[in-house]
Amino acid sequence: MKREQIKRRTLLATAAGALAVSALPHRALAAAGEGEQLSDYAKHTAEGSRRVTVTSVTGQRLRLTAYGNQMVRVSAARAKEEFFSDTRYEMVQPESHTSLGGSLKLTVTNDTLELRTDAADGLRIILHKKPLRLEFYSLATGALLVKEDAARGISWSGANSTIATEEFVPPSSGERFLKAGHGMLGRTPRLDRTGDTVSHNYADASAKNPDNQAPAIVPFYLSDKGYGVFFNTTFDTTFHFGGSSGYGFSADGHDAGGVSPQLDYFLINGPRFAQLLDRYTQLTGRPRLPQRSVFGLQLSDKNFADVSDQNWWREKITQHRAAGFPFDHQVNDNRWREGSGSWSGSWFEFSHERWPDPAGYRKWAAESGVTVTLDYNRNNTNEMAGWKGGPPPGYSFATADLKDVKENNAVPDWSNPDARAWVWKVFWDKALDPALKYPGDALWIDEVDDLGAIPYTAKTADGRRWAEERNAYFLNVHKAVGQEGWDPDKSGHIGAAKRPWNWSRGATAGQQRYGHYWTGDIRSTYDEMRNQIRGMQTAGLGGFPFANIDGGGRRRQPDLRRVLPQLARRLVQPRTDLAPPRHCLDQGPGQAGLALAARPGHRGAGGLRQVRSAAVRTDAVHLHARPPGQRHRHAHGQGHGDRLPGPAAGLHPRPAVHVGSLAPRRPCHL
Repeated sequence: MKREQIKRRTLLATAAGALAVSALPHRALAAAGEGEQLSDYAKHTAEGSRRVTVTSVTGQRLRLTAYGNQMVRVSAARAKEEFFSDTRYEMVQPESHTSLGGSLKLTVTNDTLELRTDAADGLRIILHKKPLRLEFYSLATGALLVKEDAARGISWSGANSTIATEEFVPPSSGERFLKAGHGMLGRTPRLDRTGDTVSHNYADASAKNPDNQAPAIVPFYLSDKGYGVFFNTTFDTTFHFGGSSGYGFSADGHDAGGVSPQLDYFLINGPRFAQLLDRYTQLTGRPRLPQRSVFGLQLSDKNFADVSDQNWWREKITQHRAAGFPFDHQVNDNRWREGSGSWSGSWFEFSHERWPDPAGYRKWAAESGVTVTLDYNRNNTNEMAGWKGGPPPGYSFATADLKDVKENNAVPDWSNPDARAWVWKVFWDKALDPALKYPGDALWIDEVDDLGAIPYTAKTADGRRWAEERNAYFLNVHKAVGQEGWDPDKSGHIGAAKRPWNWSRGATAGQQRYGHYWTGDIRSTYDEMRNQIRGMQTAGLGGFPFANIDGGGRRRQPDLRRVLPQLARRLVQPRTDLAPPRHCLDQGPGQAGLALAARPGHRGAGGLRQVRSAAVRTDAVHLHARPPGQRHRHAHGQGHGDRLPGPAAGLHPRPAVHVGSLAPRRPCHL
């Protein structure tokens, strides 16, 4: 099958500091002879039909496991080191370790072990014995996908062997790479990362707010040769896509104590990108489909911090609709909360002064077809009912480990199940319990990305070090509000029948099972806008088809904030009577969403065009279809929002965005 090509494009230069990498220094792949490499074959054992474990003459072990017919997991452990449990990292949804099944057919010769997955178009793996080196082939075409050689392979290096590396032979001259996820603030300098070194990790201490915000940590990449690789670790990762640094990837434990990283990755067969995305989300989980209202216009009260209250909201929404502007989802930013109603000094509870009748407001919102986000700010955690500081039995870290963290009396450790249970109970008791009849359809989890000053050596409640835990921080908070909080169908929880729209500032692979994210306090410049579009595309490649972007930016530069509403008024004729055809919400696995964007020089529906990339939904019209592998359940459920967004005034745009990385098989037209 003819492989898909990634066409090079000339991309406009990005703003200074907009590289999609963390502030961590890049480490080149270990040179031949540096550190410890897998040595020669000694023996092997077959564990059922799915798994083969090979032991080297020096006691190292290499394990190959089938995950269905198109994915093989590669795990390596040093001598006397036990393999991590399958569920140590929950980026892979736990049930995938058994539900995907699969088998490996093993053939042994004097020089090699050959393994084949149980599909004619599956994978063929050759493991050379002296030394232990891997080669991966497509069974359908016989083509080589990727391989190691005598000088390049799995190795361990660095102080106390805390860097685990997989190095492949250099890619062929025509091979191109896409890296899923993005760096800080949604920024991605280009889509084609061939020749680049890329690190998407939680910020470290050198990155200062607001430049340390909202990475999408997705250790997954795709090659146009028809395969993808998912690196299953929450240690800091670095990927090298050819050039002087070689081709491969590594995980760095920063010599922080505790366990060292293990080399553990999934080689995923395509060959089509749609198949790679489908299989990747089989492994890490299908993204949640939000309520319908989330696809409509979302506005916040950010710019009205001194006046907004429940009466103000009702008045503004009524005025917008009376003027012909659609309004679907209300985003509360600080003012609804008890206490000061400001960024600090307020907490997750309706203000008795500014929101004296939340039940009455909820009744009006339901009758008016408006859904509501409530926000949580990490810096106010200590103000919330029942908070306990310090390590267990507290909900935080050791005091000494927080000395350089801002608002260090309000730092939850989400690896602690007690902390996760506590925060959900506050959300439930203060707002989300249906018995209260308060508004609350979505949760905005803010400022959980600014803890880079915690030292790598800090211990977390689950017994790990921060060096291993920090990249899982976003996933763990979504376990609290999604998996363990919102979803259970029992008392004290909402149940999965009501689809959540829970979004945090930053994301970790696997988080798409429970919630979504936003890209932080971005600049109001055109270069930033270009970065956001590319960032949405690469997030979509990582299983995040929905994200929140500050329409027009947030950080003071005037050009987009001034121009976008004017541009929208010139280009877009607001429509309030349009709904996506039902089949647009029912695309099957592997089918992409559809984005429609305003086209300069045209008005109304005649100015809409299909695009195969993401589009920022600011004050322009967009339609959304079901993304690759989207969950089927509750496809036509709660919330309102058949209206499409038009230009808006008087509120701060915080719209949702959709990424469509591939063309849908069934186009959706207005």
